[in-house]
Order: sequence, then structure tokens, then C-alpha cells
Amino acid sequence: MPICFFVGIAAIEGGTVLTYSSGNLTHAAQSGIFLTVSFGLLFTLAALLSRTRIGWLALLPVRIALCAAIVCIALFWGSVWVMGERFSSDTLLFVIGNPIRAVLHLVQSDPLMLGALVCVMAAACAGAVKLQSRVTRLLERESTRTIVTANLTLIAALCTQLGVQGNRSALLDASYGSLIALETPSSIPLQMVSCGELSHLIPYTPPIAASNSASSRPPVIVIIIEALRSDILSTQPAAMPFLASIVPEGVLFDKDYSTSSHTDYANLAIWYSRYPFRSDHRLGYPYDAPWRGLSAFEYFKLNGYATAYFSSQNEKWGEMINWLKRPGTDTFFHSEDYHGRTWENDDDARGLIALIRAGIATAGKVEDSITLGFARDWIDQHSAAPFFIGMDLQNTHYSYVIPDGGSEPFKPDDMGFKRVYATWPRDKAREVRNRYLNAAWNVDRDLADFVRDLRKRGIWDRSMVVIVGDHGEAFYEHGFANHSGPLYDNVARSFAWVKFPKGDPRNGHHFSDPISHIDLIPLAVATAGLPPWPGFQGIDPWRRTEDMPIFLAANALVWQIGVVRWPWKLLIETFPKHHSELYRLDSDPAEHRNLFVEMPTKAKRLTNVLEEWRSCQIDYYDSAPLYTAFDPPHYGVLTTQEELAAASRDLKSRQPGQTTP
Repeated sequence: MPICFFVGIAAIEGGTVLTYSSGNLTHAAQSGIFLTVSFGLLFTLAALLSRTRIGWLALLPVRIALCAAIVCIALFWGSVWVMGERFSSDTLLFVIGNPIRAVLHLVQSDPLMLGALVCVMAAACAGAVKLQSRVTRLLERESTRTIVTANLTLIAALCTQLGVQGNRSALLDASYGSLIALETPSSIPLQMVSCGELSHLIPYTPPIAASNSASSRPPVIVIIIEALRSDILSTQPAAMPFLASIVPEGVLFDKDYSTSSHTDYANLAIWYSRYPFRSDHRLGYPYDAPWRGLSAFEYFKLNGYATAYFSSQNEKWGEMINWLKRPGTDTFFHSEDYHGRTWENDDDARGLIALIRAGIATAGKVEDSITLGFARDWIDQHSAAPFFIGMDLQNTHYSYVIPDGGSEPFKPDDMGFKRVYATWPRDKAREVRNRYLNAAWNVDRDLADFVRDLRKRGIWDRSMVVIVGDHGEAFYEHGFANHSGPLYDNVARSFAWVKFPKGDPRNGHHFSDPISHIDLIPLAVATAGLPPWPGFQGIDPWRRTEDMPIFLAANALVWQIGVVRWPWKLLIETFPKHHSELYRLDSDPAEHRNLFVEMPTKAKRLTNVLEEWRSCQIDYYDSAPLYTAFDPPHYGVLTTQEELAAASRDLKSRQPGQTTP
């Protein structure tokens, strides 16, 4: 038995855990033993099958499994090399589901690095094919007794460790350092607990059209700007001078929290007014998902509005298009619908444009001034009737687009260095931040032109206008860059401003209480004089109570959930490590002092709140009797987990044709 091979794997996996698990020796040992036993059992099966009559045919599945394992390990180390982060299973599945757009994303950042990663994977595949052939030939010469004895010894060692650990999830922890870890919900330390006094299930209520005349309702314009930080005007007002100039015309929400740190979770949460967390793993956006709910576009169309969505990005990313391009959206435009030139800068000319011209990719992103131009033309055609229009601008996404003829007032902003998303050199933070500010400056100029046109046509004063970032952006304030990572405030909070129709007494005021992104659509519904709908989980900010919790969730470079109950904020991370953090934001806005250990009572209370929210979200979306007969949970209204379970049992036992009382 080639024990040295097993030891080598153990060393690799143990080293991985030592590197990415804060030096936890127990996890390192468990990881090595787990992977060693796994490969040992695989080789045992290979050796035993090689002695059967079916010969090489029986070995084929084993050889394929061995090749797949080696390729997965190579992919793991390749992702560590390129991204500085190891892939979770959900991240891997997300990339597999979005191959072209993932390639375009990396091409924009660094095409040379993408080429290097492709070479690594090709070498791994070739090596795997050669290695599995040699290993199986070697095993054919070993005695079955030796093979079985070696593996039983390793299994006994693993069982001993598990017994000492005394934890039924230790087997999962043992695989913690590997890409092929069994990352299942049971490996997450949070417990499914009673919903307590957090949620209330309301029998499903179909949305009802308002009775008042549609002509009297204000137009609604919602503009999402990629990665627009909450502090951009307070720390760098010169970056967006026009936006700063119009802030007094509306209401600035200085504690607006995104639902997530990455776009595919954050954007859809705005348009659907629902938390994107529905499971411990990604559920995606299936077109026919029975638990989808209703988008803002569909709701406003029901109430007589013309509706449209214009996006600079490719909405096939993360399958978001499945929930955005619906019959309720009269006009839908994203980058693949544009037949002109996509934006092109120095990075892009080497990669994205070449791929498009070669026919490999269909589209990347449209420069924001083009998107705003199409939106302006649509508004001109529909200005006589009430309309609801949503926009998604992307120039402020890394690596921050400066359009042709754009200005770069912030210096230095040279990004002529190796720059992969989220892992660019820390000592270049000043240059990268200035490039971000320059991109924002040019978006601000385009916004000025857009608003000037609305004023000229008399649309601005009578409209409700929302300008919001989908999330923030990080520049290594907490050891990571860009977004898609931990939910610290520099990423979890975003800029949010609302201008109500002229004459609304709320204009000109400052809103200092925390709100969630999911509250923006209910605010628009109330402003338009439409009936509220419990299918939206958000609430009009003016109806929020002071201590109502706001929840956060990330499932990308980290798995993390969080709760804000001002001034406290709790974050619980489950991947790539198990870690909890508690901050008091009024006295520590930069989140430098973790109080989780120092304040156990407060930490426990917020942990209970967060666990209850997680449980209620999972319970609701995991039960067809619940999500088909009830609206989603509303947090802050009384109910109990027992009531939720009773409702589920009652619906399951109901005869076909019976209705909910």
C-alpha cells in the first residue's frame, strides 16, 4: 500500500487548514486523516475490482472518481492562488452555472491570470489521468490483506479522534480544509430554534389594484448604482458633486443596509422586497420557482403603471434575468440587448471586446451613459401616464470604468499592476480607491444630464426618485477588498436617497434610523398611494419601530449572516471559518473592537434573534404548504414556531379543493 501517498495528501490538506483555519491543529489532523481514509477506501475498491472478471470496466468509475478528486484539489489551490480565497461548494456551483459570465468577470480583471488558471487545470487533468492509471496498476500488485489492514488502521484512528471530539459534526469538520468537503447544513453551528416573537405568517393575500385613478399617481424612478458606498458624500463629496447638490431636495438615509454583500443577492432583494436568504445553500432564481413572490414591476403594472427595466450589466449573471424579465415588465433591456459597442478601456480591449468580436461571448456590460440614454427615451414615450422604471448602473464596479472622454480628477489612479478582483495588492489601495472615485465622478456627470432632462420635461418635480447602491465597496479596511465578502458596514451599508414628489413634507429632512433595502419598494408603494401588500417583507421606513431588526446574508467568498439592532450588530460566519463578531456601531463605527466575548449576554440575545430569523426563513421556503398558502414571515410581529408547524400540518391534511380560512 503506498502509504506515502496518503501521508502526502494528509500533509497537503493539513497545511490547508493551518493556513485558512487560524492554525487549528485539531482541524488540521482531522482533515488529513479524513482525506487519507477517503483516498484509501477509493484505492481499496480499485484494487478489489481489479481482481474481478469485469476487469478494467469495473475500474472505470473508480478512475473517474480519482481524476475528479485530483482536479478538484487543483481547482481549490488554483482559486487560492488567483483569488486568495478557497471555493465553497456553493461558489463552485455558481461558477459552473455561469461559466461565460464568470470568465468575462475574470477577463476584465486580469486575462493573463485567467490563462494561467486554465493551464493549471489542464495540467491537473492530464496528471490525473496518468496518475490514476499508475496507482491502479500498483494496487494490482498489492495483497488485499495489506490494503484492508492499512485502511482499517486509518479508520480506527479517525474514529478515536471523533470519540475524543465528542461531536457528531466532527466528521464534517475533518473535511474542513478540502474543496470536496461535505458542506451541508448540518456542518453549520447555528441551531434551528423557535421563531419566538419575530415572525408572523399571514394567509396569502393576492395583490389588489388601487381604486383611485391611475393618472393621479406619481411616476417612480429607481436607480441602483453598483457598489456605491454610504459614506461617499461625507468623505469625498467632490467625487459626486451633482448628487451632493440635490441631496437637500429629498431624504438621505444614512443607515441604509443592503441585504447582502454581493449583487445577485442584493439586487433582487430590492425589486422583490424580500430577504434573499432562503436556505443555507443557494437556491438561485429558477424561472418557475413557486416561492418567487411578486416583483415591484409586476405590482406597479397591476396598478396601471407602465413598467421598464434598463441595466448596464448582463442579467444572466446568477440567473437574475429569470426573475427580472417577466410579463409584468413591459420593457426589459440589459447588455445582451445592446447591438452597439460595449464599454471599452485598457483592460477590456485585451479581453472582453476580443471575446465578443470572436463570437465567444455575447455581451459584457454597457457603459452607463448608454443605459441612461435608453431609459430617458423610454420615459419620454411614457411620461403622460404613471410609470415605474428601474435602472442598474455598472461603471462603478471593479475595475471601475472611465468612459471615452471621461475625466479623472482624483490622482494617482494608475492601475497598471496585477489586479484580480478582491485580491489586488494592499499597498495600491490609494490608487484603486481613486479609480473608484473617478468612475463615480463620471457616473455623477451622467446623472446630472439625466436629471436635467427630466426637469426640462416637467417630470422631475412630480416623480418619486430613488438612488441607491446595491451594496458598498471595501478597500482593505478589514483585510479584504471590493465586495462579495464579509458584511462589515463599508460593504453592507450603501448610499440611499429618496426624493418625493414636490410638496411632500418629508423632502429636505434627514432619516437617521436604520432601514433595509427591502423597505424601499414598500416606501414607493405608500408614496404612490397604493395598497400595501404583505407579500413584501419590507416595511415603509416611517412605520418602522426603533428596535426592529435588520438582517443580512452573504453566500459568496464567505458564508455569513448578520443582524443589526441599532446600535448593535452581530455577524456569524460559517465559511471559510466558524467565527462570531459583535460590534457597537455608535461608539465603534469602523468595527474594530469585537465585543462578542466581552459582552456574552448581549451576544446571546442577538444570536437568538439571528437563529430565529434563519429558522423561520428556512422553514417557510422549505415547506410548499407554507409558501403557497401564506405570505413570507414579517419580523417584529408576534407568532410562535408551534403556530408555524401547526399551520403546515393543517394544510398538509386538508383535502383538495378546500381553502384557507
